[in-house]
Amino acid sequence: CRVAQFLLEIVPNIENFRLALRTVKEWSASHGLYSNVLGYLGGVNWAILVAKICVMHPENTSVPELLHSFMKTYAAYDWPRAITLPGASSTPPTNVAVLPVWNPKTNPRDRSHLMPIITPCYPQMNSSYNVGPPQLRRLRQEFARAEQMIGDILQKKGKWDDLFQDGRSFFRQHFYFVQVSITAEDDDSFRVWQGYCESRLRILIAALESEKAGTQAHPFGKCFRQNNFQSDAESIHRSLFYVALRFSPDVESVDLKPLLEDFLNKLNSWGGREVKMDLDVDVLLQNELPQFVFQDEDCECDEDSDQDKVIA
Repeated sequence: CRVAQFLLEIVPNIENFRLALRTVKEWSASHGLYSNVLGYLGGVNWAILVAKICVMHPENTSVPELLHSFMKTYAAYDWPRAITLPGASSTPPTNVAVLPVWNPKTNPRDRSHLMPIITPCYPQMNSSYNVGPPQLRRLRQEFARAEQMIGDILQKKGKWDDLFQDGRSFFRQHFYFVQVSITAEDDDSFRVWQGYCESRLRILIAALESEKAGTQAHPFGKCFRQNNFQSDAESIHRSLFYVALRFSPDVESVDLKPLLEDFLNKLNSWGGREVKMDLDVDVLLQNELPQFVFQDEDCECDEDSDQDKVIA
């Protein structure tokens, strides 16, 4: 609440800030970029990023101009240079205990953060420490795509609806996917099991990203929930999560079986797991994906997709 109050005090136009933030949140959610637990950004991260843009512009800057500046700025931003806000305090207020603050000069762990977005109120902390290389790469790509789209909109060459409806084009941009299926018998068990599995998905994403193996992971930061899914003649709860895979040009084949089996064994051996809490991981081609992940029925691959790769 202190961070929220700080942001409202420093932005030159509160209503424009709020509308810009709502737009950015809707855009990020539609593109699978809104999730702290999956290594992307959450509410406070997006709020700080939008506030940063607002304080860089005059009070009368329109919301479309703010949004274009937002995408353009962060598409070209030289991460890991930290995002900080003017007026932020790194010293404790009166009668407040001294607490650790984010400081890459003295703390090696802070120095390893890839996309630091620093909270402005004491104690200053990096609100985006979960971001990994796959997530940062995809955020940069989506910022750049959105910058182009908003630029076209400002020139009357596009519609605002396109900015949000284009989100699931993600599934038409790749040929191979890892599908994680999380299932449980009842709603309470499912909530516990999904929460645990979701908190560990960053481990899988990091393992799929391997320069040595020539693989790149492109996670979609959203789980697709299916209530009353029919499995073995029983109705269960299921959630699906996807990571797209890309490969270096010289890679002819990749054996993912040991990696996926290790991930499954670690999660299935959890002490809190109950009967009929299940986890499955499969490698799918684009044309094997469920149709609900697409916005339309067409699912053509990019011309530069990895159709000729072999995955075991």
